[in-house]
Amino acid sequence: MPRFYFDVIDGTGFTEDEEGQDLSDAPTARDVAIREVRSILRDDVIAGFIDFAGRIDVSDADRQTLFTIPFGEAVEVRNRNFARYALIKKLLLIMCAMMSAPRRKSSFVP
Repeated sequence: MPRFYFDVIDGTGFTEDEEGQDLSDAPTARDVAIREVRSILRDDVIAGFIDFAGRIDVSDADRQTLFTIPFGEAVEVRNRNFARYALIKKLLLIMCAMMSAPRRKSSFVP
């Protein structure tokens, strides 16, 4: 079975998964990552806040990132009367995508 690692990047910083988990395939790893995000968000709600600005990076046994699960993609905002929250969620997803995108070196030379 392949080994997958689930590194958490959120408001508390970076938490590296040092052990990983043996799972049957990448779709199963995606399901595990989504459950973990929901667990983190549940703990946040119990503490009185919710922060969609985090993500879980899922990597393989060689520690190559396979995919990222932004916290905002693990839940659905159902109450359409709160359209501003949907907008905030969308903006946070964009920010998460920007944070996880590889950075290009600048060609600017002073």
